[in-house]
Amino acid sequence: MRASLVNAGVLARKARELELGRWLRLGKGEEKSGGRDKPSLLAAVYEALLGAIYLDAGYERARAVVEAHFTADVLEHLSVGLRDYKTELQELTQRLFREIPAYTLVEESGPDHEKRFVSEIAVAGRWFGRGVGRSKKTAEQAAAMQALATLARQHPEDVR
Repeated sequence: MRASLVNAGVLARKARELELGRWLRLGKGEEKSGGRDKPSLLAAVYEALLGAIYLDAGYERARAVVEAHFTADVLEHLSVGLRDYKTELQELTQRLFREIPAYTLVEESGPDHEKRFVSEIAVAGRWFGRGVGRSKKTAEQAAAMQALATLARQHPEDVR
């Protein structure tokens, strides 16, 4: 879970949410090449900001900032879990129905830094679940988790 929460992509997203790119001092070439939105630079500036908070205000303050910035991400990971529900569901529906699930994005809302996606899942034209997440992938995983629970009630002998 740590690796999926603390990587350059996630740290760059956090930097974008805080609009840290606008505070960077860049050379002309870096400015022209879009440096203010480069994931590697944004991730580094986010790390630098956390380091500065730690040095200036101490561990507890830095921990509080990290907690504030990552709580929603951690909760989302916990709600979806570490299982790959989409793969489990695909294997099960192929066994039961000789069909693969179809995911449909039914809603996308919120500002770029706080998106909310709603995905629904159907198998052979029949609705099986709905999921919500901060990314399309997590919404689909949540929908697959719900579909697996539905199928477990309907086909208990076929679901592990």
